Amino acid sequence: MSPTRSQDAPARIELFGGRTARIRGEDITFSRYQMALLALVFGHRDGRISRAEVAWLIWEEDDGPGPRHKLRQLLVDVRKRLGVRVIDSMADPLEPDRAAAACDLEDLLDSLAAGRFTEAATTLSRGFATALSAPPSSAFADWIEGRRVSLEKRLRRESANAWDERVRANAWPSALDAAEALYLIAPDDVPTLEKVIEARARTGRTASA
Repeated sequence: MSPTRSQDAPARIELFGGRTARIRGEDITFSRYQMALLALVFGHRDGRISRAEVAWLIWEEDDGPGPRHKLRQLLVDVRKRLGVRVIDSMADPLEPDRAAAACDLEDLLDSLAAGRFTEAATTLSRGFATALSAPPSSAFADWIEGRRVSLEKRLRRESANAWDERVRANAWPSALDAAEALYLIAPDDVPTLEKVIEARARTGRTASA
């Protein structure tokens, strides 16, 4: 796998929202098993995932010749469907080939690292793996929910910390960005509403405040 991300990668894996992938500008649809594999490889918290864990999360089967064979076939099916190999399957664990495919989860994490919290929250609000309305197993459904919760908690924590730091620095435009991110995630939270109102007012957006 190339460690270098390429903005010119032929494929784009979109884990947030309804679409799952685009290849050279064309929307691609997958079976739920193909979609599950892409979500696991591109969306796993460590950026890689073992074959044994993939087999358990998709089929709830322990590692062995049968699950390994099904996984090999699934990898072939995904490669044929896209026309390009987006998963580095030469070894264990499986990893994204980032030279072949960009991913919107990486965009979200880049936004967080750069302090662009509203941008990250907009991506997150589309819903992680919503294309998988029928997960292939209960274990996979639990994994999806865990990823959704952990990503939301991280965004809340980092946005709240940024709000405090930016308010202390009297940096209200950037404080507004943090407040708007929190508002996108929890629009009914009263302390968040208070942050948005104050930040909008202090940045001259009195009507919207």
